[in-house]
Amino acid sequence: MKGRQMWRSVLLHEFPDEDIHSLQAVPGALTAASLALHPSGGSVTVTPISRFRYVLRTPLRDVIGVSCRLKLRYPFQGPAEPEPLIRLGTFVRLSVQPTASDQMLVRVKIAGTELRLALPVYPFPQFALLRFDWHTSGQVSVSVDGQLIGYHNALSASARFAVDDLSVGRGDPDQSLTYQRYEIGRLLVRVLTRSDALGTLARELPAIDVPDGDMYRRCRMRIMVDLQRKLDRLRNFMTAINQTLTYPWPDDAGPTERPSFPEVTRVHDLATTAVAALWRMLRSADFTNSDDFLAPFTQLLEILQRTRPDEFRQLIQELTQTPTVPRECREIVEGALEQGRHAFGPLLTLLAQADERITEIAERD
Repeated sequence: MKGRQMWRSVLLHEFPDEDIHSLQAVPGALTAASLALHPSGGSVTVTPISRFRYVLRTPLRDVIGVSCRLKLRYPFQGPAEPEPLIRLGTFVRLSVQPTASDQMLVRVKIAGTELRLALPVYPFPQFALLRFDWHTSGQVSVSVDGQLIGYHNALSASARFAVDDLSVGRGDPDQSLTYQRYEIGRLLVRVLTRSDALGTLARELPAIDVPDGDMYRRCRMRIMVDLQRKLDRLRNFMTAINQTLTYPWPDDAGPTERPSFPEVTRVHDLATTAVAALWRMLRSADFTNSDDFLAPFTQLLEILQRTRPDEFRQLIQELTQTPTVPRECREIVEGALEQGRHAFGPLLTLLAQADERITEIAERD
């Protein structure tokens, strides 16, 4: 996302020296077995009896997106068995396996559902960048050196899970196997959690004095829970949009050429542009150029309405008919906003203009 990154980096390791601890990560620790790994020349060798594992001090809850990049050299020594590459907790698996037809089978498993892709690459004599991205909308993509090799639009849609550790290598080291399996030269793992969007927005809002008391804290909690519920409903709608505008690839019944999905790209670009403009306004407290947000936001709404008109109308009705601020909390919220009128006034005006456009587009035939 331009201007503000909602995804959080869990771990980055580029093996810059011989110390396996030379990494950047959220608080946690390497396991004792990981200390047996000895990086050299910007990479580390993973064998059937070694494994890299990092345990998070605090598990990440409600993960709804995963992005992994692995710089890999795979010599395919030994028998053609499935080889685990990346594991996140108990819900995410990335593995590879050579096949009898001189291909490599890439397997991505998310929350119990697996996507299998055959790569006409055997082996990787030089390092290649293997990447996969998954989102709770059901979208998962796999690429090698920037080239898409597979995409699915309905893999474990609406799933969310916890991540308490990440590892590279076999979960059950086999002492009877001594051959080299593969080398990794870079490992990057990022995730998106269910609360990241609201958390990012809350940090960008103007700072104002708020009441200190149990009632205020209860109201704040109720409002955040309701907003989170509405975001979940919006994500479900966007899942339907993505499944309408895309298709799995490769697929025996579909096109053979690599897909481009221009309408989905347009939706993503418009959303990114609108949010980036909103962040700029919030950070600068300058809402003069409101069209920087309203123009792409309106174009985005028009695509969504055109793609799923009935569902779009129903979504807007659901979101607007249920008040975000409970009746018993209105006095507290209105009092806080009145105190922060100077700071919040331009933002509320912008949101009112956005609401008018939402209503107008939702009422179109």
